[in-house]
Amino acid sequence: MNSQDSVIKAAIIGGVFVVIGACIGGIFLILNTFINNGFVFAGAGKQNPYSTTAPVSTQSVSIPTKSSNNESDGNLTSCSAFQNGETRQISPGTFVIGDITINGTPQYDVGGTGEGTLAYFESESTVTAQWGAGCYTGNKNLADEIIQGEFQHGCGSKCTSVRFVDVQSDGQQQVQYYNK
Repeated sequence: MNSQDSVIKAAIIGGVFVVIGACIGGIFLILNTFINNGFVFAGAGKQNPYSTTAPVSTQSVSIPTKSSNNESDGNLTSCSAFQNGETRQISPGTFVIGDITINGTPQYDVGGTGEGTLAYFESESTVTAQWGAGCYTGNKNLADEIIQGEFQHGCGSKCTSVRFVDVQSDGQQQVQYYNK
């Protein structure tokens, strides 16, 4: 074996080690990035290193509901909750609880100030719930009971105020504010 063959073999072996080392280093770099950004394990690393426009807390409400075919008896019937970012048509006789946009008009506090939003619809409307929302059908006379419930357990712990939006039969939005 001549010296030229030895140099070629050494270059090939060295090249193989460089490629293997680069692959191993790349795998560690990728795993480290995923772990630090919380993509591999739920709760591992930083949850979200980027700023977001989501509220500081989201509204969660637990209203005892009774299934009812007759809305005149004063019971609330739960309808399908909104998922984050969902838009849908809302029928008359529906309550929506959460940070929502009604027919293009935002109806929520900015910056998570502890204000809950309850809307009642007397006309069909388009509603978007950026961060999800609760949905119930029932009579408008149940609004006071729901507002009191928001003061007890809405806004993540307790709301300090509630914005009540009454979407009238002509589509106008009447807004009233209630403080604890």
